[in-house]
Amino acid sequence: MKCDLSKLPKLQEELLESLLAHIEDCYLILKTIHPPVNLQSSGHFVESWLKEAKHPTFKKFQADIKSYRNSLAPLVNRIKHQHGRIRSFMMIK
Repeated sequence: MKCDLSKLPKLQEELLESLLAHIEDCYLILKTIHPPVNLQSSGHFVESWLKEAKHPTFKKFQADIKSYRNSLAPLVNRIKHQHGRIRSFMMIK
């Protein structure tokens, strides 16, 4: 049985990136629905803004997704910033 796995690593990489991007999008939604606040911080990350603005649901959301995000972020960051690679292999019985 021959199976072509050539596209699988790229598809897996795109899936991981999309899952992490979804979390970032959720943070942006929280920021969008928060009343405008004039903050002194010029934090690059939206999580920093939410924390400084004392967004009422930020801590709960962050706690709820912590294990999920902590499993995804290292993989995506390794691929994105350290040229990590996903490789496929097949074991045939």
